[in-house]
Amino acid sequence: MIVVVFKKRKTSKPQMVAYTDKSRMTVDSIIDGAKRKPPIPHNWYLEEIGVGESFVKLYQEKYKISKVFYDQTF
Repeated sequence: MIVVVFKKRKTSKPQMVAYTDKSRMTVDSIIDGAKRKPPIPHNWYLEEIGVGESFVKLYQEKYKISKVFYDQTF
């Protein structure tokens, strides 16, 4: 599971998405700047990326996030 915390703008609230399919999604494919259709758009700000289920709870407490998106491409 790959957990990503991102912001759409610098002043917006952080949001979180968790990708559960490891064969389709890797950390490199999320942060790749040359990818044509990235899962998270290039103009959004990536705050943190973590690998593992424990990061969901950690990031929810750290950034005060209540809703988690699962396997969503924006």
